[in-house]
Amino acid sequence: MSKKIVAIGGGTIGELITDFEKQPYETEVMDTEIIRLSDTSTPNILFIGFADPTYSEQYFSLINEIYTKRYNCRCKHLSLNILSNKTLVNDYFNWADAVYVGGGNTYTLMQILHKYGIDKKLLEAYNQGKVMSGISAGGICWFSYGNSIIPTDENRELIKLKCLELRKMIFAPHCDEINGHFENVENLLKGESLTGLSLSNACAIEIIDDKYRIITSDTNRYKIPPFALKSFWDNNKYYVENVDILDSFEDYEKLLKPEPTGKDAPEEVKKLLRRRNIYFK
Repeated sequence: MSKKIVAIGGGTIGELITDFEKQPYETEVMDTEIIRLSDTSTPNILFIGFADPTYSEQYFSLINEIYTKRYNCRCKHLSLNILSNKTLVNDYFNWADAVYVGGGNTYTLMQILHKYGIDKKLLEAYNQGKVMSGISAGGICWFSYGNSIIPTDENRELIKLKCLELRKMIFAPHCDEINGHFENVENLLKGESLTGLSLSNACAIEIIDDKYRIITSDTNRYKIPPFALKSFWDNNKYYVENVDILDSFEDYEKLLKPEPTGKDAPEEVKKLLRRRNIYFK
């Protein structure tokens, strides 16, 4: 049974800005790929919104609108009020062809997953060949570690958060945004024989068994195409390299090796991150 992950680095999903104006739909490529990987044209999508519990109902409405109206899928929401009903939770997971985890706070997400045993249900679903997907925090959760903030921490300091470890890597979304997450990957990787993958908005990694590829939407949010960067330490030196955007799949093991390849980050990416005071200062 193939094991499948689509982890999205961010992007707008066409939500309303005003009563008459919508944001761009930047995750269309990823959404259609999640559907394709489910091996059915109209899959059952199970939405998990624990990373932002107060907004989860509204979030589900947006996801439901996309997947049901655009793609004729069926959606269910694994809401907090049913988590104590193990029979119902099992029914939801058995029904699902794909799981989509929404964005928000990764620490909050992981706390709820562990508390109610949903982490074990996700691992079981992954091993059954169901598509594991998500955006931002919902992308971080599948990997070894990621950045997060404890909501009660007044200093808002980033912490190294252990996640589900379905794949051995550090994952950082929104690396084109000013939030400290991309910069802190350098600290997360210290003392680890791991690589870090940082994705801009409108960019995702698709992993099927031992292969991967980077997929992007056709958008130029900051007047450059979406991008992916690989980070690692080698001989006490920190490297940030480009990850190619290709239609074909590559060996996932190559992405995991903390070894220099000479693929420098593109100059347009460096200029953007310098201009936004994010990195390459």
